[in-house]
Amino acid sequence: MTSTDITAHRQIVLSHLFDEIHQDFRPISSSTMSFSNYQEVLEAVVDNLGWGIIPETLVKQELRKEHLVVLKHPNGMYYESFGEMSRPNDHTVETRQALIDGIEEGIYDLF
Repeated sequence: MTSTDITAHRQIVLSHLFDEIHQDFRPISSSTMSFSNYQEVLEAVVDNLGWGIIPETLVKQELRKEHLVVLKHPNGMYYESFGEMSRPNDHTVETRQALIDGIEEGIYDLF
């Protein structure tokens, strides 16, 4: 799928994201429809009103039922979950902060 393919169709977006987020996350389609929360965005996409970027946790069921598909696009976004395990009363703040800093640098390198 190319940028031309995806921008030719309506993009369903969160209404508050137009002004508040990084330039890379602004709508790429000239035709948009906005909603106030991800659940409404998901419902609009399921109703075939357009395509959208929706957190995986909200679309897993729809993907399993094959009501939705993931569009493969060069600008697609992928998220990774990170966690930390430590012993009770472990005060290794320096290690924890180094991990947080490394993750943040990796995330912002994507933009």
